[in-house]
Amino acid sequence: MLIALLVLCGIGFRAGPLTGLAWLLAGAGWPLALTAWAREQALAESEARFRILAEAVPSMLYEADATGGNTWANQTWLDYVERRAAEVAGIGWASSMHPDDLREVLPRWQESVRTGKEYVGHQRIRRAADGAWRWHLVRALPVRGADGRIRRWLGAVNDIHDLVEAQAALREQGEQLRLFVDRAPAAIAMFDTAMRYLAVSRRYLRDIAQDQPCDPQSLIGRCHYDAFPEHPARWRDIHRRVLAGETLSAEEDSFQRRDGRTEWVRWEMTPWHRADGTIGGAVVFAEVVTARKQAEAALRASEARLRLATEGANVGTWDVNLLTGEHHVSPEVPALHGRAPHEMTPQNWLEAVHPDDRAAAEAGWRRAMAEATTYEHVYRSAAPHPDGGERWLLGRGRVERDAAGVAVRDAGVLLDVTARVRAEAALRESEARFRAITDAMPQLVWSARPDGTRDYHNRRWQDATGLAPGPLTIETWCAMLHPDDRERVRMHWRHCLVTGEAFEQEYRLHRADGRHCWILGRALPVRDPQSGAITRWFGTCTDISDAVAAREALARSHAELERLVAERTAALTRAAEEREQAEKAMRQREKLAALGQLAGGIAHDFNNILQIISNCATLIARDARGRATGQDDIVGECIGMISDATGRGHGIVRRLLAFARRGELRAGPIDPAALLDDMRQVLTHTLASTVVLRFAVEPGLPVLLADRGQLEAALINLAVNARDAMPEGGTLTILAAVETVGPDAAPPLPLEPGAYVRFTLSDTGTGMDEATLARACEPFFTTKPRGGGTGLGLPMARGFAEQSGGALVIDSAPGQGCTVSLWLPAPGQEVEAAAPPPAAPARAGIAWRVLLVDDEPALLRSLAIGLRQAGFVVATAGDGPAALARLDAGEAVDVLVTDLLMPGISGIALIREAQARRRGLPAILLTGHVDDGVELAMQGAMSATFSLLGKPVGIPDLADRITTLLEARPGPGDRTGAAPPPGSQRA
Repeated sequence: MLIALLVLCGIGFRAGPLTGLAWLLAGAGWPLALTAWAREQALAESEARFRILAEAVPSMLYEADATGGNTWANQTWLDYVERRAAEVAGIGWASSMHPDDLREVLPRWQESVRTGKEYVGHQRIRRAADGAWRWHLVRALPVRGADGRIRRWLGAVNDIHDLVEAQAALREQGEQLRLFVDRAPAAIAMFDTAMRYLAVSRRYLRDIAQDQPCDPQSLIGRCHYDAFPEHPARWRDIHRRVLAGETLSAEEDSFQRRDGRTEWVRWEMTPWHRADGTIGGAVVFAEVVTARKQAEAALRASEARLRLATEGANVGTWDVNLLTGEHHVSPEVPALHGRAPHEMTPQNWLEAVHPDDRAAAEAGWRRAMAEATTYEHVYRSAAPHPDGGERWLLGRGRVERDAAGVAVRDAGVLLDVTARVRAEAALRESEARFRAITDAMPQLVWSARPDGTRDYHNRRWQDATGLAPGPLTIETWCAMLHPDDRERVRMHWRHCLVTGEAFEQEYRLHRADGRHCWILGRALPVRDPQSGAITRWFGTCTDISDAVAAREALARSHAELERLVAERTAALTRAAEEREQAEKAMRQREKLAALGQLAGGIAHDFNNILQIISNCATLIARDARGRATGQDDIVGECIGMISDATGRGHGIVRRLLAFARRGELRAGPIDPAALLDDMRQVLTHTLASTVVLRFAVEPGLPVLLADRGQLEAALINLAVNARDAMPEGGTLTILAAVETVGPDAAPPLPLEPGAYVRFTLSDTGTGMDEATLARACEPFFTTKPRGGGTGLGLPMARGFAEQSGGALVIDSAPGQGCTVSLWLPAPGQEVEAAAPPPAAPARAGIAWRVLLVDDEPALLRSLAIGLRQAGFVVATAGDGPAALARLDAGEAVDVLVTDLLMPGISGIALIREAQARRRGLPAILLTGHVDDGVELAMQGAMSATFSLLGKPVGIPDLADRITTLLEARPGPGDRTGAAPPPGSQRA
């Protein structure tokens, strides 16, 4: 309106009388000139009126030419910016504009000048009086001539700074309110008169509206009854009453969730008013108190248990508020004094005390109220005991004091100690503990500035702490905390202020009544949407004293239970592992024993066959030598092949017996260094050319006492296994060193303490996994392809080592090769090589009589023929009873040669029976299988007239053994085995 008025009044502004006179002199004619001159005079008058009006208006006015350059400004504008007219001409006005606004104002002004559209802008102009930059509304309208072209611009500038600040403050308050409601750690919701949601906090969604989306904006604008149609109808009446002006609340109100759970909530609903005083809607504040409800129920149960305990034990209790006089006295107190409940109060209790004890009891009680915390009195009641004697009572009390030290509460228990006093025995009841549990406090709401200073607290905070409203610095409110909690909470709060993390701490808060209560403090930061900077903190304090007490008790119980369960579980696990290992070892021993028994039986039968073959080969050889001619000795060649085959079969038997650990080890002195040196060439030819063989022998190794053949076979078997584990080639290293085993040697070394020579074979092959390694020494287990191995090499090597008093251990892993260690005991001193047995002396024409016993007919016949050819007189028997019958018949016998295993009676039993009949009768036992039972049985048969030979045995060897045994008898030619004279008794 103002600009339009200025345009109307300024039509002829800037024309001037000189311009009109020049126009008249242009020769347009006097009538026309006169008319134009009149118009110019009118314009001049209009301009004068415009100037008067423009200077009188309090607004800042200006004029610009058609190009946008400033041509005039009223005095109000010049005074506001303290500039002269010449200084604001053109674009001089820009010097009074805020630099940040000028970058936007100039382009927009130039655009209006170019398009002829009205210019409207908000910009800051510096007020010269105080230097303040203030917001102004600037508007400019174009003034057009009769031809429609813009002749000038007229504008007005109005100060709207206060309005802008008011609007900004209003927006900030609205945003703060929205953020407070949205982010406040409390269940808050705001409604209009139609119960549509205007604002809702996230805690409201979490605690009250769990079935709704977690975004508060999802409820804004929705009617409460549409969002929660299942809410009880009584809430409609509550809403109606609140919208009518009432404020309603409930400390405990139940509601059922959609999943059937019942929750308890404490709520308050109050109307809110518009600026004109009318009710604009309702605000509800709610808090779920289900946990508190449960804690209170637990407290009541605890009090009930305490009451039952005190009643059952006949213990009286009292609790007196010394300030108000309120008290609670259990019925047992007056009963113990022999009075009715209405006859005894805290005021007249002294009357129930025995007259002789009243003064001391009163003095003690007053002294306790003045300076003590706990007290104890023993006194007699005025009323006698039911049995007619004196009744002695023990009263124990506890005095609670406020911060000033004044006694405010007296609570205690009363016990009948008559029996203790009468018996003069020290019987003292445990002091009863009583602890007051206060109701859970409502939430305390507060907010803080970015620096942590609290600038707002709700009414409940002030009631709880007793502090007057006002800002609280960090140090001030931390001083209200328990000394043990201050530093921890202060450091965490400052950490959150720096990092922007959510604040959550448990601590003890000092209340106005002097108590410390456990508080769960939470706070969330509110950030600026654009910069992300923290603009405010909102927080709450919740009383969790009951929850903390319950949690600590539960934690102690859980910790103890978990400890006991862990200990028992560990013990059971160890026992199960030990039992499993023992059962595994037992199964392995039983398997090996069964296989050993099988191998021993096979060896026994095979030895008998080999013995027959060997004997026949010997007899054929003798016969062939007697018939030899100049022709090719084909028979002799066949005999040699039979002998070689017999030797190989005997070797197989020895390996079977070594596997069964029942073989006859022929121990002899062995130099480990010389042994490995002798085996170097054999192993070089045995192993592939791609295998590099290395030896490392420790100097000064002691001489071993072991079966050389078995040791060589074991080392060759181990070397071949290493070769097969390196199909692409590799390195096999054989080491020999002395190793001492102590008494504390750990598994897997089942060795007796002492010195051992350790042979170690290490290859760079593929190695074995745990499953293969566990079965490596099982008989017939092999990882080689069909036909590539028997699975007996490692079991036989292990059997040889253990039978020799040593051990065999394998260490391997996939891709890391394999190391086999063989321990053999080393004697304490070097063992000299045994001298060869002396040649048997000539028998000087004596024909020894041999009684030969065996249940195998072919074997019996071949041995008999061989011994007869060797010059012996041989009598045969197919079993033990037949042999004993010959002896009983008086047949002369110089030596008994018998098989071990025979049906009916064994060879050992036969020898015992024969020597019982003929004392000192020499005997030779032949066997291809010596097990533990035989060894134990033989312990009683060992004597100077006994010898043991293993099958197969050559006939020359048997003949030499017979000759040696007979010639070793006392006295030359003494035939102790001759038949006794008739009538003599057998020993």
